Parts: sequence; C-alpha cells; structure tokens
Amino acid sequence: MGRQHHPLPNEPALEERVADLYIRKNLRFVEASAFMGLTPAIVRYACTGLHLDPQGNIARKRFVFAKVSRPEVATRFMSPPPADMLRALVEAGKLTAEEARLGARVPLSTDITVEADSGGHTDNRPLVALLPTILALRDERETALGMPGTIRVGAAGGLGTPSSVAAAFALAPPTS
Repeated sequence: MGRQHHPLPNEPALEERVADLYIRKNLRFVEASAFMGLTPAIVRYACTGLHLDPQGNIARKRFVFAKVSRPEVATRFMSPPPADMLRALVEAGKLTAEEARLGARVPLSTDITVEADSGGHTDNRPLVALLPTILALRDERETALGMPGTIRVGAAGGLGTPSSVAAAFALAPPTS
C-alpha cells in the first residue's frame, strides 16, 4: 500500500493559492506537516503581518505549527527564513520590506511538534532519541537569536501507553 502524501509541498501553485486564502481569511494558526524544507508560500504566510508592538518587540499575526521528524527540518523551522527567499518575496510584492526585515530576526515557527515513530510515515526514530535532539537544537537556535523561551516543543507519535506519556514528560518536563 502506498502512502498518501499531502499535496502542498509538492505542488507550489496549489500551496500558493492555499496561502493566499489563509492570509485573506485571516487564518492565524496553520500546521506545516510533511515539509522537508521551507517554501515561499509557508514563509510568506508566517511573515505576513509581522510588526513591532508598542514596546518594540516583534509581534506575529500568524503562527506556523511545524510537525517534524528530522533534526535538519526542525532547524529550518526554528530559524529565520533564508534571506534570498525573503528578498524574492519582497521583489514579487508578496511581503513588505518591513515584514522581511522582521522575518529575518525571528524563527519561522515558535511551535514545533516532534513526530516520533508511530508506525506510520515518520522516519522510524524513537521519541527517546529524537525529542532530546530537537530540544537541544531549540536551545541552540534560541541562544543564536537571543530569544530564550521563544520556541515551544511538543511530542507526538509513540505515545500509545501511559508509561510512554510519562517518559515524554520525563524527557521534557513542561515549562511554566
């Protein structure tokens, strides 16, 4: 049996139309699942509406919840979008210069779901190995950006029993 793939990462025109719709309808929260890298549409969605609040902090209008099962993909979502992608979006009139400037200073996603092996389409990595790796990457990215406490990490997959849920909490106790 073949795996059913979500069409968006492999169909840029469709992904672009979906991003247009979500921005136009002011959808504030989107999950990015099965992405292997960043696309112009997900970057545009996340960066559209970035602004400075009255205290001078970067504020978001839209949030991307990235579901990842690989450290290199997590790193992309926990980092600012690539400068060349931001520049191309400004040149195409899809982001303002200010949105791109602010987007270059913050992680694309502040919410990461670590999807461990669940017997499905993941990379067969056990949560006990994958979650600490992603947490360490999160700490590294927050330090590099000077934004501690910015990126939240949760877990999914391999959590079919109470003891596995307890193990996930032991790996990453909730923060206040």
